[in-house]
Amino acid sequence: MRRIITGHNNEGKSVIKIDGPPLRSVGEDVGGLFEIWNTDGNP
Repeated sequence: MRRIITGHNNEGKSVIKIDGPPLRSVGEDVGGLFEIWNTDGNP
């Protein structure tokens, strides 16, 4: 599993903030569960 988190820089341009595996997983590497969505609030 790969996760890509996007955001905006100081000029308002879209940028990739994080590109890598999820921070947390449950179970085996080949068939576990991954948290793929989380938010602190709505825009």
